[in-house]
Order: sequence, then C-alpha cells, then structure tokens
Amino acid sequence: MLSRFIKKVVYLFIIPVLILCIVLEYSIRRIPNDYYYKNKWLSENSGNLQILSLGASNGYFGINPEFFTKKAFNAAHISQSMNYDLFIFNKFLPSFDSLQYLILPVTESTLISSLETSDEFWRIKNYTIYYGCEYHRFEPQYNLAFYGDNLFSVLSRISGYYLHGTSELYCNKFGFGLNYSFSKKSKDWERSGILAARRHKKESSGKLFNENLSYLNQLIEECHKKDIVVVLLITPAWHSYLDNIDIKQLESTLLTYKHMAEENNNVRFIDMHNDKRFREKDFFDADHLDEFGAKKLTLILNDTLKTLGNTNP
Repeated sequence: MLSRFIKKVVYLFIIPVLILCIVLEYSIRRIPNDYYYKNKWLSENSGNLQILSLGASNGYFGINPEFFTKKAFNAAHISQSMNYDLFIFNKFLPSFDSLQYLILPVTESTLISSLETSDEFWRIKNYTIYYGCEYHRFEPQYNLAFYGDNLFSVLSRISGYYLHGTSELYCNKFGFGLNYSFSKKSKDWERSGILAARRHKKESSGKLFNENLSYLNQLIEECHKKDIVVVLLITPAWHSYLDNIDIKQLESTLLTYKHMAEENNNVRFIDMHNDKRFREKDFFDADHLDEFGAKKLTLILNDTLKTLGNTNP
C-alpha cells in the first residue's frame, strides 16, 4: 500500500513539478539579458578591443564606450565584485591582442566587498549560466536561472517577454547601462546619498581585503605582461553621498590605490569622486551618473587616456 501511495505521489505531484521547473528554466534562459549579451560580444569582438571597462554599477552606469575614439566595451554588471572582474578578464585574456587600457571603476568599499556576501548574491547564477564561470558550478542553486525569484516573478518575466516582447537586456550595444536615465530620476534623489553611504560602510575584513587585493594584483600583473594600462577610477558622486561616507574607510582606500599606482608602472589612479565639473543634471542618484553624466565622464576619460600613454603600438 505504501509503495502504491509513493508512486501516486511521484506521478501526480513530483513529476509534474519537475516538468514545470524544466519548462520555466528553459523559458527564462531564452530571455535576452546583459550577461548573455556581454559574454557573446566579448567572445566575438575581444580581439579588436582597445579599451575594456569592468566594475560594478558605478561603471555600468558611468562609462558609455560610445564616446571613446578607440574601440571600447563596458563589461561591468550591477554588484560585480573583484573576483568576477578577474574572471571576465581572464576568460578573454588570450584574445586581447589589441587591448591598451583596462578601466576599473572602484569605490571606498570595493576591496572589502564581494558578491557572495552581499544582499544580491543571487546574481552569481548569471556568471555560472551565461559566462560559464566555475566558481559555484557544483552548487545547484547557482545553476538555475529562476533562483532568487518567487513563482509570481518568474511567470511575470516569462509573460513579459513571450507575450509583450519585454527583454531583460538593459544595456546599449557598447554594454552601457540604460536604466539610470535622467527622465527616471526621483524627485528626492539627493537623499539616496545617505542610504548609499550607510550601505557602503562595512566592517573591516582583513580576509576579504587580502583576497580582493590579490585579485587586483593578478589583474595588474596580467595587464603588465600584455602592456595594458590599468586605470583605477573613482567616479563622481554628489555631496549628499560624500558628506556621509566613512572618512577613514575612504582615506584608507585612497592610500591603497595611490600605492598601487606608485608601485606599478602600468597603473594609473584617477580620483574624480568630488569633481566639480559634474552638476545636478549629471546624476541619477547621489552615487550614480545618468546618461548626461556618463557622456561627460567618458569624454573626459577619452582625453585623459591620450595623455597616459601605453606601450602598445
């Protein structure tokens, strides 16, 4: 009797649920997204790439390669931490025959942060699925495209794409994020600076700091071998953010980046966090630029790179 009951449960519940999960997983994986697009673009174009930008949201929304005179691409993602910067760079390193500059936007919390310990750890799945990252290959949850979503959210994403054509590709063809546009700016955007500063204030973690420093050193070393200039960039921020950041954390970070630039002849450090050339119209919120600010920043970088020099022909 028990055996017959178990069979009924399997046939009536477990198998249908498994089939549903497979259908949902397959449907979500076919929805266009930034991770799939950027991996595909780099796979096809990295050989001719001259400028690569990595980093997290400050780079994703802050650098628009459309305004570089050299061929450039933005491979940043929201909440991307240093270990994934290193992974993406190393994956395409063999084909970086023309790369001259690696731009790495950093913040006062970059060296003490990781995607694994953040509130957005669920994004790890995107590196596993779309980039083929092996960091969490044998952890089942990071191999599921619907991980982190409830059933309503999953169905909403599927219906949005298959019924209404709503994709999840939020960047332009150069990899620049389009969601933080001036037209979507909140009326109380300045207040975001207080919350962002609190969010970026972290307890000192020697272990995490050493790990991230190791990742950064590996990036610098590989770039040195290929005569690639590494640009450590702190992007502009509004005063409501700057007035509330942890000063000790910031000063410690600045010293670390300055030291790396002094110790490595292929590293340049550019600090623009309090750059007065950026006005209200240039910000989406207190620590992210909008499309106007991104254009301004990219044009400034374009002129700056000409003065930095590189050893590539």
